Amino acid sequence: MKSALQGKHPFSISHPFFSAKTTVALNLGIPYNHWKQGVTVMLEKEFKVNLMNKLQAMLLIETDFNAKNKLIFCNKMLHVI
Repeated sequence: MKSALQGKHPFSISHPFFSAKTTVALNLGIPYNHWKQGVTVMLEKEFKVNLMNKLQAMLLIETDFNAKNKLIFCNKMLHVI
């Protein structure tokens, strides 16, 4: 099974239409509504230890938004280090 980052499906991130649509949204500074939502999940750092200070919080966001952030901020982070 192919991931969302690959393939010729119109909704895959590597598809030219989807990429152009996402780039326009980023260039105009107008985020999509589904980019404004996320799910916060708390995972146990240690197995069977669910104390509050032993939990790790993660924010799950849309794949397309996460992939574009990776492309934008990865280069900036590499040049800072």
